[in-house]
Amino acid sequence: MSAMDPQSQLEKAATDLNYVLHFLRTEYAQKFEASGEPNLNPMKLMQRLERIQEDLPRLKEDCLTLCTEKRNLIEMSKKTLLDTRQRLLDMNKNLGLDMPDDHLDSIYQDFNEMAAVCNDQISEMIPCFSSSNS
Repeated sequence: MSAMDPQSQLEKAATDLNYVLHFLRTEYAQKFEASGEPNLNPMKLMQRLERIQEDLPRLKEDCLTLCTEKRNLIEMSKKTLLDTRQRLLDMNKNLGLDMPDDHLDSIYQDFNEMAAVCNDQISEMIPCFSSSNS
């Protein structure tokens, strides 16, 4: 038997690996999919895990972006609410109307409570997404 050159050995190894891969795919398909349990196929499970691992960093980044945008939206809404409240008070004053401050204060207080809940939820989520466990 003559010694094969490295290129031929690599080509033969690739061919052998492709044959084994095809054989395993066929065997797993027959064994797991024919039994009515396609989700138990170890090769498919590994492929799904690999896709999830590939998607996870992007999803973490997207979630952090959403959390940041949500905080920005809350702050902008708070500023708008305060500006609107002040304008209402000024308009009522100019018109000589007496609008009870407690009504506007209760609206502002309700908003602050909802904003605090949102901010707490975001603060709880951010450490999960900013950890280096990619």
